[in-house]
Formats: sequence, structure tokens, C-alpha cells
Amino acid sequence: MLLTRVLHRSAEGERVEGETITVYMGKWNSRFEINKAFLLDEVPFFRTVFKRFHPHNEVRRAMYPKGDSESFGILLNWLCTYRLPALTAKFENGDGEVEYSGYQPDKLYYLVVKFQLFNLANHIMDCLMPCHHYLYVGFSKEQIMSIYKQGINKGDEFFGLRKFVSMWLLHELTNSRFENKLSTEAEYESLLEVPEVLGDLRKLDAGLERKCPWHLLTCSLHKHDDDNRCAERMYKFETVEPSYGEISVHTLLR
Repeated sequence: MLLTRVLHRSAEGERVEGETITVYMGKWNSRFEINKAFLLDEVPFFRTVFKRFHPHNEVRRAMYPKGDSESFGILLNWLCTYRLPALTAKFENGDGEVEYSGYQPDKLYYLVVKFQLFNLANHIMDCLMPCHHYLYVGFSKEQIMSIYKQGINKGDEFFGLRKFVSMWLLHELTNSRFENKLSTEAEYESLLEVPEVLGDLRKLDAGLERKCPWHLLTCSLHKHDDDNRCAERMYKFETVEPSYGEISVHTLLR
């Protein structure tokens, strides 16, 4: 069913059924040809872009040079199946940062928030949070700066990935006994010189949010609706811990 709705064009002669929209993703302009009715029905963001801003012409393409093509492919598959690949996180002392496989959480989260798919954004955080909790480690300076350079939910209310990163950073800054610090003192100082980073640290509420990121309630990192409600979760967890220093989080449809 997926191939009749969306196709990453890689060979001549391949076709998608029905009227299509072409999306170019990433700095190399990876091309995705997608069934128009499917895309506009599943992603209200695109419905707004193509119907409100271009109501009187036949614009059928969109370009997102900051996006990651592999992550966009995962997003499109989720729209068809409501399934994400298992997220595996691995950390060994001396590595410098957590390594992910299955998908790159920050790159996928950037696209998901940009396209306002907040149910999927919450899904990603539900998978990422237990990975870092189990490994008992936060984010490196390089990972933090990558997240901020992407402008993830910039200017929006404080939630999700930026909030989680801020909590780990504050925990490392204020707990001298915490051993798994991924940055040097000089790197911490340079992070605090970034206005967006410092501003997010100041947004953290008093209490548990300023003490330990692993004591969070499940929905505390979620994007909520106007009535402060979470979207209904459509999946259950199956967490696999195959060895020390590595964890995989699977989600299954209910």
C-alpha cells in the first residue's frame, strides 16, 4: 500500500497512483513523489501550504533543504503504518556521546514538529526518554548544538526534545558527583553563552524538572492541545536491554 501513495524516485518509469506532489528533502534535494490526496489528508500542515497559500495555482512541489531525507522516509512510513523502527541507543565510557540506530531522533523530531505531527513527536520522546534514562547519560555539546542549530520548535512553547536536553544539561551543571558528563567545563561555559540554551535553562520549572530528568512523568515532555491534553497513545512498549550499555525501544500497535 505504501508504494501506491509515496515513492522515493530512484529509477525511471516508476509511478505513484493518482495526482501527486513532489517534495525535495535535504541539501541534495532527494525527491519524494507522494499521492496528493494522501499527503493533504494525513498532514494538515501541507493542506494549509497548498490550499491556503496557493489556492489559485497548480503548485505541486515543496522544498525543505534543512530536512533529512532518511528521516522523511521514516515519517512517511509512519503515516501509512503508525510504526517507527526500533530505536537503539548505545553508550560506552570514552565514546563521547550516545550513538543511535533505527533513526536519528533529532533529525526526525525536527521534521515532525515542523509538519505539526505532534502525536508522532510525543511518540519519539516516549522512545528517547527511556534510552537516556537506562544509559544514565545525557547529550554531548555537539549533539546539543546540532539540535539548536536546526531550530527545533524555535519560538514555540517549551516541550519535547529541547526541554529534555535542557534538563540533562542542568543536571550535569548542578551535580558535581554526576560521573557520566559528556562535556568539559570549557564546553559547558561555551554552551551557556548561547542565548537559546541559557533561555531554555531558565524556563525549567522548580522542583523535579530542576533536579533529575529521569523522574519525569511520561507526558511532561509531550506537546499538549489547547485543553492541556495529550493525544491518545496508539501503541504499547516492548523494551529490550540486550547488553550493558545498550538499549532498544520497540513500540507495537495496540
